[in-house]
Amino acid sequence: MAAPSTPHGFYPFIHILRGFAPLIVAWSHLAMLFVATNGINWQGADIWTAYVGKPLHIYQYGGHIGVVIFFFVSGFIITHASLSETRTEFAIKRVLRIFPILAVALAVTATARWISLSFGLGEIIGTKPGGFWDYVQAFFLYDMVSAQPQLLSVTWTLVTELAFYAMTLLLLGSTRLNPERATYAMIGLWVAIEMVWSGNPAITYLHFFTLYLGLLIMGRVLYLADTGIVGWRKSIPMLLLLPTLFALFYSNIQPGVLFGSAPEPGAAYIVAFMVFLCCMTYGASRVPRVVSFFADISLSLYLLHIPVGMLVVAATF
Repeated sequence: MAAPSTPHGFYPFIHILRGFAPLIVAWSHLAMLFVATNGINWQGADIWTAYVGKPLHIYQYGGHIGVVIFFFVSGFIITHASLSETRTEFAIKRVLRIFPILAVALAVTATARWISLSFGLGEIIGTKPGGFWDYVQAFFLYDMVSAQPQLLSVTWTLVTELAFYAMTLLLLGSTRLNPERATYAMIGLWVAIEMVWSGNPAITYLHFFTLYLGLLIMGRVLYLADTGIVGWRKSIPMLLLLPTLFALFYSNIQPGVLFGSAPEPGAAYIVAFMVFLCCMTYGASRVPRVVSFFADISLSLYLLHIPVGMLVVAATF
């Protein structure tokens, strides 16, 4: 069991994963995606692909593994936080975690795009042009859920995060009374949402966001199992049910893709789960200072690495 190292519930292994996950995503975008998109011949990318990417079937240059780890971490730690906060505290803290840095990230995106276009560096990968009101809408993530051009592509994960926050808040009372039953209710709600999107072709694209709720729920189940609140015996059926449902929903949206030709997306989910499970089981007792630094700025790094990082890389090349 990965017991917290402080009375406040600080989990070293969570902090370590939180530190590494955005670095994996940043690597996949700034090193690999930039090179591939611009057709640049970089020996580092060739070496990584030949000796890491292809042999290990690394999907999306490893970036998707980082995102999946993010979702497991969020499901784990948000469940922990929800059990010690009032509804008001929970809602306010989640809003303050997401929206201030989102506003900064969008402002930086607009500035980075202006600099890039002004100096002839071209479009910044992972961003789209937009006016003032487009950025206002993007602040409320409307560009994501309305199928409009996404001003800052990585903000798609925030839609999934906020949906999970809403589900957690909705079931907060029942979670404290019977966490096992509340988790099954959360799974049922997720299934209902997926069925609604499937029954309406006009909004089927919303699967892209809600599909990943299953990963956050898995993080929740792992927390309830590891802390003994529900325990492993009662949690294992849920840990078998969730990936089964995830695979079914994924295959319904993109038939033959999950475990199709290499690199398979399915491999990323398996690797991310095994990494999380191993870290949780054999977790460290302390967090190296440099890792702690990246963990503390993980969300900022995740949101800003596209506008800032892509601008710097474009100027370098």
